[in-house]
Amino acid sequence: MYVKKFEADTLDEALKSVKKELGPDAIILKTASNKGLKGALRKKVMVTAAISERNYGKKSKVDQILTDDVKEKFYKNPSSEVSRVIESYDNKENQKIEASYVNQYGDLALNKVVRTLKERPDLDSFLSGNENDNKFAHEVSLEPRKEKNVSESEKKEIQPSQSVTWEDSENDLTEEIVRQGERIYSLEKKLQQLKSSGIETRENELKTLCDLRITLKTLQINEKFIQKMLKRAHFELNDEEIKDEDVCYDFSLREMAENIKIQLPRFSTVEEGKGVVVTILLSETCSGQTSVGMKLAAMKTNSVVIKYGGKPKNYPEENVSATFFGITVVEVYSVSELISQIRTQGESGKSIFVDYKNFGKELDETKTMVEGIKRAFPHVETLLCLSGIHSDVYNRKVVAKYKALVNGLVISHFDLCLSYGEVFNIQYEYEIPLVFFGTGPVIPDDLEAASGERLLSR
Repeated sequence: MYVKKFEADTLDEALKSVKKELGPDAIILKTASNKGLKGALRKKVMVTAAISERNYGKKSKVDQILTDDVKEKFYKNPSSEVSRVIESYDNKENQKIEASYVNQYGDLALNKVVRTLKERPDLDSFLSGNENDNKFAHEVSLEPRKEKNVSESEKKEIQPSQSVTWEDSENDLTEEIVRQGERIYSLEKKLQQLKSSGIETRENELKTLCDLRITLKTLQINEKFIQKMLKRAHFELNDEEIKDEDVCYDFSLREMAENIKIQLPRFSTVEEGKGVVVTILLSETCSGQTSVGMKLAAMKTNSVVIKYGGKPKNYPEENVSATFFGITVVEVYSVSELISQIRTQGESGKSIFVDYKNFGKELDETKTMVEGIKRAFPHVETLLCLSGIHSDVYNRKVVAKYKALVNGLVISHFDLCLSYGEVFNIQYEYEIPLVFFGTGPVIPDDLEAASGERLLSR
């Protein structure tokens, strides 16, 4: 599609320019008038027109053979007449433009004599243009072929060595069309046989799996997982099972359950007396992390919560919870002070939960802190806290940033989660197991161990 803008003092002049430049088949896309200061500096009317490449090509063929004077006169004719002449020339129904124009610009070189070859010459002979070379065939005119009555005796005198005639070319073309038609018919027949033998598109199966795919996409399940699951369904389910929607949905649920990674917390697997267990709860913003730490400390007897860069001292709710459940809460403001408190509390045999909020700190500083604690103590795990009410984009950003440091995920506000499909996607894509789900503000009741069934039920 060719698009061009035309400017003129009047709309009529602009349309004449469109007709001359783009031809009678042009389409007017937009007209505008330049007013005020813009109109004083430029033309008053601006027209945007377009024409298809095919129609513009037809017009260009005619423009190449017209002189400027003839072209000016030609495009003053009615649009229907101009269009008819251009179409007539393009179809080569007549080798010349209408007789009324022939006397003005000659025969358009349509009857120019060209040379054809009986056989393929060598490159030097062809480029030299030797007129006496007997390899060149008779001169052939491109004028429209006229039927000629040929007697039987004249037909017998035609030798095979003579140049190929128009009749021979047409016969070859007709034979080629017949051969291609036979091939098409043969292919259609084979396709019909394949369908009748059962090797055809399984429409019912595709419809069932298509509906399943749409449902999973609606739940925002990862596209990579969906494609993998559909391939396994084709491989493991038979034809009857694939046609059954319930079977397909059960199969997809089993596949999702197998791809949900669950992990037990380290403090529940290490026996008492085997060393200090340090659980680092890591986050960047308010994600319910402090509440998760208090819930864990309330469930685990003889526990201490060490807050690093957390809320101000003497926070009322935490003081009440700590007093009621007998939880020791310590606040520190440097890495050295943090490690010192871990050593002190660890010597008394307490389970240690570090509430670490990375407010404005560099990743290297957090990495140094985590690696320092891991070198100093034998049993250390880092749990990344994500909030179910935060956006998926933000949660992905946080996971991508800390994935090399963390051992598991804690999803707080799980009961208010906006997209459970994204919870599945994050642990599936980053291969980080789920550890806990926070389901409310009550300490310690609103905290449960993560499970695939719980996530799938949501």
